[in-house]
Amino acid sequence: EHSATTIERRSNLSVRHCATEILRSAGQRNYSEMSDVYSMGVLMWEVCADGQQAYHSSILDAEVRQRKLNGDKLTRLA
Repeated sequence: EHSATTIERRSNLSVRHCATEILRSAGQRNYSEMSDVYSMGVLMWEVCADGQQAYHSSILDAEVRQRKLNGDKLTRLA
């Protein structure tokens, strides 16, 4: 299990499930239906990958965050 990265003092978000636009605007509350759909998509990817963690090759949340900000996407499942 990975730890959640604090974006705001009162809000803990899972970087692995967080939409890129949320990561770019740390400290703001700009959640939308689209960011919710993104998070649900990551969850569904994990289900279809037999419970494998999203961005499993990256151990640290900071590394996952940077990969996502650089445009990395989840791998396509076979």
